[in-house]
Amino acid sequence: MYFQLVQLWGDVPLQLQEVKTVSASNLPEIYPLLFPARKPVSEVYQQIIADLQTALPNVKDNVSNKTIISKGAVNTLLAKVYATMEPHDWSKVLQYCNDVIAGPYSLLPQYDQLWDNAHENSSESIFEINYDGTSSSGNWGTNMFRGLDWKKFNIPSNDLVKAFEDEGDVIRENSSIVFQDVTGHWSDTHWPQTNYPFLNKYRALDQPSPQNYIYFRLADVLLLKAEALNENGDITNAALLVNQVRTRVNLPNTTATTQDAMRLAIEKERRLELAFEGQRWFDLKRTGRAIAVINGVTNFGTGVTMSYNLDQNRLVWPIPKLNWIKTQS
Repeated sequence: MYFQLVQLWGDVPLQLQEVKTVSASNLPEIYPLLFPARKPVSEVYQQIIADLQTALPNVKDNVSNKTIISKGAVNTLLAKVYATMEPHDWSKVLQYCNDVIAGPYSLLPQYDQLWDNAHENSSESIFEINYDGTSSSGNWGTNMFRGLDWKKFNIPSNDLVKAFEDEGDVIRENSSIVFQDVTGHWSDTHWPQTNYPFLNKYRALDQPSPQNYIYFRLADVLLLKAEALNENGDITNAALLVNQVRTRVNLPNTTATTQDAMRLAIEKERRLELAFEGQRWFDLKRTGRAIAVINGVTNFGTGVTMSYNLDQNRLVWPIPKLNWIKTQS
């Protein structure tokens, strides 16, 4: 949670002491604990690393229920932390990626098996949230992505569809995006009613749904290792990992042969492989590419820039002023 917080807001309050009782008599003592000051990003990262290092020897090597924290999950998060914090520590990224890859994980033979609801807690999965599809253990989020009951606002972008089509990436596009006729339900300025896209990775639409959320999986770690290798100048072995991911979806080997070209190849591969898995924005931020990429997005078919006007101040979320509380008090 702190890793998400620090990526979204930068400096955040660091709450390390449990508040067990609240009363008028101990309010002066606990007030600083309930409303702690923001801590620098570097301090938050050091605490994240300390927590993960404490966890590592105390969790299981292997689990069949991937909701249970394993060494693979801890090592994956450590690799992501060292790839994100400034300065990046690519040697640490390699270390923890290698520890994951040496574990009990392997790519599923078919990409769509990740999302067909018949292979949950698979050999590729490192950490996922399990649901039973009951009122007490159900995934209520799947109908946020697909359905004709109300207009979905988190639909695939023109730019993403174009990226799949430009790559000839039919397998991952079909697993990630489904097009439906929504005539009579709603209209959209970016898509025709007869060919409207929905997110397709989460497709068990029962409410509550039994479909799991996959948070960490091996392909993500392979591409992160490729990135670390490339940053350390090992373009050849970085390409081998990228090609391993591409081979599963019947795509030819990458043509990147320079470090800069490989950076872009890995960026593209992560986008297509991990679409809708909560990785893209954080990838663009940590590589310093967010502003250039987002401001360069065009409307597929028209070439017109979307004019998002992202700037440095918008790379973190704002902290709202407590005007309402002040006026009420």
